[in-house]
Amino acid sequence: MEWRWLGDGSIGLVFPESDTEIVLHSDSGIPSAVEVHYLVEDVVAAVSLYEAQECQVLVAPFDVTIGKCAVIKDPFGIRLCILDMTKGARALNLASSSGESD
Repeated sequence: MEWRWLGDGSIGLVFPESDTEIVLHSDSGIPSAVEVHYLVEDVVAAVSLYEAQECQVLVAPFDVTIGKCAVIKDPFGIRLCILDMTKGARALNLASSSGESD
């Protein structure tokens, strides 16, 4: 894995030859359970679609750095976190703590 970006108490790591990203954070306001976020084109539209399919909205769409996020529960009780990138990907920021670029 390689750094993609760093900032705001979090770091984005990317797998080589992939756009798959793992985000590690130190935000005490975010639950500590591991959650997979599924990328959708538009969170607001996806929430409407899932509600029509009898999913329950646990957390309404809210703003995040790169777009919007929401949490839903499917008819089988499975929690799903959905995320869009409507504000664009985070800027590549690989500066180390010494001020040098990697």
